[in-house]
Amino acid sequence: MKLNIPPTVLKLLMVWYKCSIVFVRWGVHSSFTFPLLTGVRQEGVLSPILFCVYVDGLIHRLEITKLGCWIGDCYIGCILYADELILISPIVCQLQKMISVCVEEATKINMSFNAKKCAVLRSPCAAVKLEGSAIDFVSNAKYLGVMLHSSKQFAVDLHYMKVKFYKSFNCLFHKAGRLKDKLVTLHLVSSFCRPYLLYATKCFGLTATQIRSLRNT
Repeated sequence: MKLNIPPTVLKLLMVWYKCSIVFVRWGVHSSFTFPLLTGVRQEGVLSPILFCVYVDGLIHRLEITKLGCWIGDCYIGCILYADELILISPIVCQLQKMISVCVEEATKINMSFNAKKCAVLRSPCAAVKLEGSAIDFVSNAKYLGVMLHSSKQFAVDLHYMKVKFYKSFNCLFHKAGRLKDKLVTLHLVSSFCRPYLLYATKCFGLTATQIRSLRNT
């Protein structure tokens, strides 16, 4: 309602979720049906958007506090997609304050963070804690399928992308190598293996040299 969503659309969403019935399938077996009382539909087109609306107060609170990084008037201290959250801060003590704000806002909407699934992407320094639990300092961390690398500049771990490519290629070639049809094999490699090398390269601004290196792998 605060986002001025048309009442008709709002009522439709309310009825849609109120009447949601789900079941669990395991192989050929299915469980009894039960109502969906919390959360959003898995793999639903609207689910990421609805979740963003649900946690929008967290981002708004961080922006009001002026914590984190900015580019001009654009706030980039918090990057969020579904339940994948990145906090960007120029100093560690400010990062700790941002985490405290996130915990406070998450509590208001009955959510919590898991310290074991969190990481600080930089060289070790003063301890950063989440509700009393220390967060590990790491040199690499995965976000939305991309392995980010700790550096003075934004960097992506290309080795991680190459390893995934080689794994998929070896698996595919083991099964398709007997076909003795090079065109079919190349098409399969291009369709199923190559995306591991080029995944999100345009979004993350890899240099032309780095992209050529991946393509020539």
